Amino acid sequence: MTASELSQIIRSYQRNPRIAGVLSTGERILLAIAMCDASLLPPGYEQPQDAWRRLPAHEIAEIQKAVLLSAVAA
Repeated sequence: MTASELSQIIRSYQRNPRIAGVLSTGERILLAIAMCDASLLPPGYEQPQDAWRRLPAHEIAEIQKAVLLSAVAA
């Protein structure tokens, strides 16, 4: 997922938090990390560090870019 795509999900979530229920597992993990909200993690990822450890470095970089893009767009 690109930073732009994740940024769009973040903005959509900020407008309507109920969309979290229709996101894929991967999207929910990325959103939870980007929003610093462990309650968004899907079942099996009760600890935020579990989700964080499973991500490759390029995904972490995309999360960082997406958070910045979302902040600029707000």
